[in-house]
Amino acid sequence: MKQHNSTQHNLKQHYFTKKATAFLLTLCMVLSCFGQLTTTSAKAADSTTVYFLNSKGWSDIGAYVYGVGEALGGWPGSSTQDAPELDPQWRKVTVPASPVFSIIFFNKANNSQRAELQIPSASSVYVTGSNRVYSSARDAEQAEGITNTTVYFLNTKNWSNVNAYVYGVGEALGGWPGTATLAASELGDQWRKVIVPAAPSFSIIFFDKNNDSQRAELIIPSASSVYVTASNQVYASAQDAERAEGIGGTTIYFLNSGNWSDVNAYVYGGCGEVLGGWPGVVASSASEIGAKWMKVTVPAEPDFSIIFFKYVPSTFSPVIYRY
Repeated sequence: MKQHNSTQHNLKQHYFTKKATAFLLTLCMVLSCFGQLTTTSAKAADSTTVYFLNSKGWSDIGAYVYGVGEALGGWPGSSTQDAPELDPQWRKVTVPASPVFSIIFFNKANNSQRAELQIPSASSVYVTGSNRVYSSARDAEQAEGITNTTVYFLNTKNWSNVNAYVYGVGEALGGWPGTATLAASELGDQWRKVIVPAAPSFSIIFFDKNNDSQRAELIIPSASSVYVTASNQVYASAQDAERAEGIGGTTIYFLNSGNWSDVNAYVYGGCGEVLGGWPGVVASSASEIGAKWMKVTVPAEPDFSIIFFKYVPSTFSPVIYRY
């Protein structure tokens, strides 16, 4: 009887030992699979964004990677994308691998135009068409001799939404419709400007984004001729452009030390009432020279008289100057 009970005990112990062993084996397999998944996910997460400076104006840029397998697919690889975090001449591609690897950037329209080199580390990813790689976009641009050119546009036709588009050095302001212009208050109320990340010569179109048939299209021949008019002309100075457009003005500044809430300006004399009849026009802020300064552009050359005054209907506090 005792022997029978002992045999039963041994059988039960053997059964539980097998179950425990099976459980541990299953657990190890699960942990092993989890480790493999984790490792695979970590490898899949490795990626490197490589930038290309399209200073040669290639029309459609592809990228092909080798040395870590064909990480962007077989030839011809993948298309590049805009790099809005940098200037418009930059393109980029995300490579699903860590350096070191080799990359070819090429013009899809003519793949003999190419830059082929090795990306040595994750900190050297700015490539130029001269087969060089740099640690910053600025270093790459300086090596390629790229400088910014500010081009001004005299909006005498009062276009409501002025954009600018550049070609001839690639689409330096991005694809059509380019980019919005900025106020150039340092020149006058009618002036707009745009900063082009390229050196002349290049072609530029200024146009009304609300009606792009209203446009001025011409070549910027040099860094000294950057003042454009809606009559498709470019000049060496803002004054020359204004005179050609029949503006020819004089900007007068007024220090509003009395903190007048509404400052008007009225002009009279040999030039007539060129700012209109009384009470003239409202002066605009001249914040470019100081918080209390106001200004008005008079479309005439001196000699004339001007009145700055706090405008209140039927009464005013005049400050009269003669020029």
